[in-house]
Amino acid sequence: MITDHHRPEASGILTHLGIQSTLGGRISASPKATSEADERNLAFLVYGLLFVSPFSLGLTALIAAVIAYMRKSQIKNYITSHYAYQIRNFWVVFVLWSMATFIALICTVFLTYTIIQIFMTQYDVTDWRTLDINLNDLDTSKIPVVSIITAASGFIVSAFFTLIATLWILTTSTVGFLRLIKHKCIGKDIFQAYADCKTGN
Repeated sequence: MITDHHRPEASGILTHLGIQSTLGGRISASPKATSEADERNLAFLVYGLLFVSPFSLGLTALIAAVIAYMRKSQIKNYITSHYAYQIRNFWVVFVLWSMATFIALICTVFLTYTIIQIFMTQYDVTDWRTLDINLNDLDTSKIPVVSIITAASGFIVSAFFTLIATLWILTTSTVGFLRLIKHKCIGKDIFQAYADCKTGN
């Protein structure tokens, strides 16, 4: 039984644990604890959005970045490091996906131009209505093999960047999620994920 003499001490312990006791004896979570729990749940959501972004053409990653940017400056606890970590990884995959898309686009244009040139040089295309394309008449010796190989190599490079970006965001999201479960802050990148940081351990 807690006497009046012990009430201040017990109240201090509850407050330290993020719990408030009302005058009627009921115990409830303090606004600070509730706010931190909400922020933590929101950070979990951001990790989830980043994780599924490779399967949503990156759309959920944009939503995740907006949330992280909006909340990063609003809090001052270990969750801040998670928002910063999410933002950094968003920009990493954004650059990789942008490079992959740009290379694929250039290769597509180049390959399309090459195919058009092949048909224009080997077939009479002055009147498309009388155009008769017979692949058996195609002179394979005039096909620019180097150009086709160059375009194919570009597509391979684009696929490689896409693969790296996908593995990166899946891995970093998982690492951050697991770190957040333990109520721990996170380092600047995946290689410092379990390093101590300024906002806590």
